[in-house]
Parts: sequence; C-alpha cells; structure tokens
Amino acid sequence: MVTIRDVANEAGVSVATVSRLMNNSGYVSEQSKQKILSAIKKLDYIPNEIARSLNKQSMKILGLLVPDITNPYFPSLIKGVEQCALQHGYMLLLGNTEGQETIGENYLNFFKQYKVAGLIKIDGTHLDTPEDVPTVSLDRMNDQDQFAVISDDFYGGELIGQTILETNYGSILIMTGPMDIQVSKMRLQGIQSVFDQYKIDYQIYSTPSFQTEFADQVAKEIIRDYPNIDTVIAPNDIYALALIQAWNQLGSIIPEDVQIIGYDGIVFGAYAHPSLTTIEQPAYKIGYQGTELLLAIINQQIDPEMSKIIQVKPRLLKRNSLREVK
Repeated sequence: MVTIRDVANEAGVSVATVSRLMNNSGYVSEQSKQKILSAIKKLDYIPNEIARSLNKQSMKILGLLVPDITNPYFPSLIKGVEQCALQHGYMLLLGNTEGQETIGENYLNFFKQYKVAGLIKIDGTHLDTPEDVPTVSLDRMNDQDQFAVISDDFYGGELIGQTILETNYGSILIMTGPMDIQVSKMRLQGIQSVFDQYKIDYQIYSTPSFQTEFADQVAKEIIRDYPNIDTVIAPNDIYALALIQAWNQLGSIIPEDVQIIGYDGIVFGAYAHPSLTTIEQPAYKIGYQGTELLLAIINQQIDPEMSKIIQVKPRLLKRNSLREVK
C-alpha cells in the first residue's frame, strides 16, 4: 500500500510538506505543490482518512442507527440519508440496533471512536447520545429529541380511520406497535379520533415489537384469538403481509371474509395477493431531509441549542385488501 512517505520520496519533499498540503494546514510553495500532486497521481495514493482525522475534532462520517435492517421500509429511508450525505462529501457508518438500547449504546461508543461528525438515529428509544455530537432523529423520536424529521403519524391514523369508515367494516381490531414508542401512540390517537367521533366500536391488540421476526407469531395469535374479526388495522406492512399469508393458507378470502390495511408503503405490498392497501410514508424524503438538517447543524447554519421538528405527510395507497366503498 502506498504511504505518505512514498509520496514524499517521489516528490522529493519532506513528509511534513506533504502533510501540510493534504491537511491544508500550512504554507506549501506552488512548485512543491505541483510535485506532490504529480506524485499522488503517479502512485495512485489514497489518503488514510482515519489516520488524518486523529488530530481533528471529527471526520466526514455520519453515524446511522437503524432498529431493524430486515424491515423493507428502512432501506428507502437509508437511501435518502446516503444520497444526501454523499452529495456533501460524507460517508456513513451503519448500526443495526435490533430495537435494543444496549446494542445501540455499543454502536454509539464505536461511532465515538471514529469521531463521527454527526449522528442520525431511527430508533425512538432513549439512547444517551453524546452532547457534543449533533444528532437528528428520523421516523421515530422521543420527548427529549431536539431535531427530527418524522411522518405525521396522527394524520396517518386519521387517514386509516376515514378509509375504514368508507367500507363495510363490521368488527374492527386495531393492532398497535409497542406503546412505549411515540409513533404507535400517535397513530392510535389518530384512528381513535375518527372512530370515537362516529361512536365506532373497536378492539385493541398491542404488539410487543415492530421487528419482522415476530410477524408470523403475532399473525397466528391474531387468527387464534380473533377468529370472527372483520377488519384488521395492522401496525406496519410486514405484519399485514404475514396476516394475509396466514389467512390465504387457511382458505380465507380477502377482503370478503376479512379486510386489512397496513402502514409504511413498502414495495412488497403491491405484490401480495391481494395487494395491500396501506398508508405510505415518504421514507426517502424523510432520510434526505433529515440529513440536510443534520448537515446544517454541523455547518453551524442552525443553532444547536434550538429545536426543529419537521413533519411530512403520509398518503393512502388504495389497493385490493379492503372492501369496496359502501
């Protein structure tokens, strides 16, 4: 591997002179500059960014915490983060927390070793993020978060309630996500605001997790415990698709026997049988705007002592898992 010393020898200058040019940290004559640049090109030298950062406050790296990399919703969000970061010369370190704070804390310690310039967390847990590292929450947030870009989950819940009211809904089961996560509370409150207004009866089932690994187990419990339910509101698309698969295997006809609506808008919902009606969150937009917000904080364009919460609107994707409008 070519080193900075190799570049110095090729250019006929000192290592210190090469270092000053690479780090823009002192005077280098135009003649020496041209020799060094020619040597870098000839030797195909790639600077070691980690080594160069050791005496700096931070690197051009962003840390990104994701709760479940297997959930198809998050790659679109991550893509938005990544493309915005790359456009501004930043790279990503990705940590999959599996929804566990202990794993998240381990990744935070790892990110600190790499002196990340900023942190993006798609988590919603009460992780103790470093005060000296600018942090933006995406999709999920808690009451302590100062900066966030999130979907308007209350509005998403309202969309669900209004959409269900337009069908022959019968008995209704609302499946929520974990109630210690704010998105679960806001979606439920949005649904209830519609149903309670029209005095619609419903039952509530709280899932222990949004994690995909529990979807099949929860689907079996729903079918066992609610055999005569007519309408199910799923906490996300993965759980909705697990229920559709389970009902199909039992010979139930969707949406005639039971109808279902999901949440997130993942691409696989379009390929289910029947295709899944859902509330689509603008995942890419959330990721991109969240990264723009983080970079604005890093570049001191926003006061880090202030607070800024950006909400984006989800939308209804009408497909075939709900009955025709009554």
